[in-house]
Amino acid sequence: MKAVTGVGGVGAPMSEDTDEGGTRFHDVDTPANGRWPVETTAAAATGKLVDHGGDVLEHVNVTPVYVGNYWQTGEGDGIRTHNDAALADLVKNKDVTGIWAQYGVGQGTTTASMNLAMGNPKVMTQEQVEALVKKEVLSGKFDTSNPERVFDLVLPPGCELIAGDGSNSHDGLGGFHGSVKVAGREVYYAAIANPERTAAGPNSIDFDGKVGDGLSIIESHEVTEAATDPNVEVAERTNDPSKLAWYDDVTHWEGGKGKGEIGDIPILNAELAGDRSLKTAWGRSDGFAFQKEWSNKDGKAELGPNK
Repeated sequence: MKAVTGVGGVGAPMSEDTDEGGTRFHDVDTPANGRWPVETTAAAATGKLVDHGGDVLEHVNVTPVYVGNYWQTGEGDGIRTHNDAALADLVKNKDVTGIWAQYGVGQGTTTASMNLAMGNPKVMTQEQVEALVKKEVLSGKFDTSNPERVFDLVLPPGCELIAGDGSNSHDGLGGFHGSVKVAGREVYYAAIANPERTAAGPNSIDFDGKVGDGLSIIESHEVTEAATDPNVEVAERTNDPSKLAWYDDVTHWEGGKGKGEIGDIPILNAELAGDRSLKTAWGRSDGFAFQKEWSNKDGKAELGPNK
């Protein structure tokens, strides 16, 4: 399976030709001419998640992990407080979990956030993210007693996130989720690039100029995918598609077949409909910014059932 960064940092599915781990917030195979044609509304609104038989996280637990000393500053602490509240709302939000219910996932929980006090990294590769997760599990700092826990690693400003396939947050990568095997069991994680505008250009995806909104939109994408398709990286690692849970590998579109996971379909469809800013791919619920997710029941991307 392979995810290739798309033009403008937008896109979705993975194709089956590599063993790269994790999923990406923006993964689209770029056309030779560098641009996608704008399709009709109907063509850009297709998708179908297929149950491949793998496990879901029925009651996902999210532990926010803030990487670097930045989060101990006044500015960083304020963003952390807002983000903790957004994640606590996300896993119990009636709109969001109303979509999750279609796929066998109920309301979740969060645990107290933590800060990994260290120098603020300038770059974190997927290999480094997974090594960090493994290190903190073996040290006892990451509590893995709950097998449905997802460690949500939020990177500081100025840190470039690079996925295993080479896609990066300077070119539209917002984050990815995956798992790493530690002491014989899978430990789930998400890695989130800090959305920001800099003199050198954007990092991650800047949806509306607000870091807090950008983080919660990206995290809602990754947490939802981690809950509905937690073992995607295991499927890649073992070349066993039966480890996948809810995944679209059947929808035909301009770029091929399959649109990826629950959060990938709305992002790709927004791009195919000509929405490069992704303004149609997210909304607000309980005052927080969350991404719309794909509803098999209603055949469209929604913030909540029929919303």
